[in-house]
Amino acid sequence: MRQATGNRQPAAGVWGVARCLLPAALLLLAGCGKDISPEWQAIIASEPMAPPTPPGECREKGDPKWTVPPEGDELAADTARREQRNKTAFRELAGRRRVCAAGLEGREPK
Repeated sequence: MRQATGNRQPAAGVWGVARCLLPAALLLLAGCGKDISPEWQAIIASEPMAPPTPPGECREKGDPKWTVPPEGDELAADTARREQRNKTAFRELAGRRRVCAAGLEGREPK
C-alpha cells in the first residue's frame, strides 16, 4: 500500500514560479498590440457575421405527432398499426434531424 508522505513542496514550487512568470508574460504581451498592420485592424474592427439560418428540417413545427393508445382495451391489430405509425413517424423525424445536422455542419446528408 502506498503511504502518504505529506510533502507538497515540489508542487508548491512549480505554482510559485508560475505565479511569478504569469504577470511578466502579460506585461510582455501588453506591448505587442502597438504595431498592427491595417489589414489586421480591418479584420479586428469588422462587424461579426450573422449566424447562418438553419435548414427548414431544423424547425419543430412540422414534426409528426405520436399516436397515443386509447383508454380502453384495443385489438392486437390496432396496437400493431399504431406502433407501425409511430415507428414511421420516428424514422421521418430522425431523417429530418440528420438533414438538419448536416446543414448546420455544412456537409451533405448521409
